[in-house]
Amino acid sequence: MSTQFRLPRTFVRRDDLRHPSVGNVEQVEPKLGGNCAKPIFRKGPAAPLRDDHIVLFAVDALVKLRALFQKWRNHRLTLRALAELNEHQLRDIGLTRYGTGYRALSEHNETRRGEQHMEKEMKWITREYVKVDRVACPWLIKKFVDKGAEFIFVPADKVMDEAKRLDAIPYDVKNVELGHHGKECSFEAILKKYELTDDPALVLLGKIVNAADTDNTLYRQPEGPGLEAIAEGFRHLGFKNDHEVNAAEWIVYDALYAYCNEMVKAGKPDGDFK
Repeated sequence: MSTQFRLPRTFVRRDDLRHPSVGNVEQVEPKLGGNCAKPIFRKGPAAPLRDDHIVLFAVDALVKLRALFQKWRNHRLTLRALAELNEHQLRDIGLTRYGTGYRALSEHNETRRGEQHMEKEMKWITREYVKVDRVACPWLIKKFVDKGAEFIFVPADKVMDEAKRLDAIPYDVKNVELGHHGKECSFEAILKKYELTDDPALVLLGKIVNAADTDNTLYRQPEGPGLEAIAEGFRHLGFKNDHEVNAAEWIVYDALYAYCNEMVKAGKPDGDFK
């Protein structure tokens, strides 16, 4: 049996209410069916907040809650049902996909505004002759942080000077925020800096990247040596520069991220081999 909210037909008294900041309420016309009552105000002297005003505000909140409840209830929003909705249908109920889950559209739009700003301005710089972290990090940045990122690869001893000259963000070099810290790798530093650790699939991917890029004593992640071997192999395929290596190898991280998502769904947040 479905549950429905029932509201009284008369929301507030029709006597001479006074709004605390606008003035006298001349008329209140209640509207049922999803929208709150919209009073018509006429200018007048302000008065202290009274119980009548509290009723008006409470009703406004209740009606909005009822409308939201009905919208969600009508879609029968189980996780399986959400997975079957396309992006337009998700937007209609105020959601958008984010990592392995969903987030409020308003929050997503705030993030996108930041990304759009970065798309126009941000450059990212690191050491040349990429292998693991310096392929994984650009993939992560381009996919989740800065859609318009421009990547620059230079000799290790020139990274900081060029970063200053080009106003670029340095990563995976010594003594920078987006570098190694203790036994954690640069990929993990980016996850933390840009608040991506709420995606368990990315966290697992970070452990795999760490295992391939370090001595693997932090997580002892079984997938790490395999990724390291693949990364070494890409170095010997005849690509002309680091940009070509990244362009070719990103599909490996697409595949690993898909694997990590499947592991999370299967209740194996540490992967299939631990």
